[in-house]
Amino acid sequence: MNAISSEPLELLTFRIAERGFGLPTAITREIIRAVLPTPLPRTAPFIEGVINVRGEVMPLIDMRRRLGLPHKPIEHTDHLVICRRTASPLALRVDRVLGLWRIARGEIAELPPLPHAPGSCRVAAVEGELVPILEDVDALLTADATIVLEAALPEHRASIEKRTS
Repeated sequence: MNAISSEPLELLTFRIAERGFGLPTAITREIIRAVLPTPLPRTAPFIEGVINVRGEVMPLIDMRRRLGLPHKPIEHTDHLVICRRTASPLALRVDRVLGLWRIARGEIAELPPLPHAPGSCRVAAVEGELVPILEDVDALLTADATIVLEAALPEHRASIEKRTS
């Protein structure tokens, strides 16, 4: 076993429809209060639109819809988790952020692929609950959604740049 694999995994935990989930802190940039997105036409139902975070335009994913859970309108108590990606940041709408945890690598279990769970699935026990770890935020976007976003985002970014200059 090498030194990297023995390091604990730092997780940001959050709730979606009273279910716990986790994201590695390495891909988490920041947490902000929910804001209303600008809708994007002809996108996947789980893409709520785009938001502007300090001049940076990014897609907003409704994690309830993406995971096949019942939809609910945006509430002021919701949180947006801004994630780092190779292409551009991505905002995930969650019901509420719970906290940060350090999980020993030996306490993380690999599961077979699950329905509605994009990417590989690993779980960790956090306060007596098995929490799925969402490690690949790129897998949250379908191929069709990625194509639509790649076409629409430059237009929205240009529009914002015009208004701020």
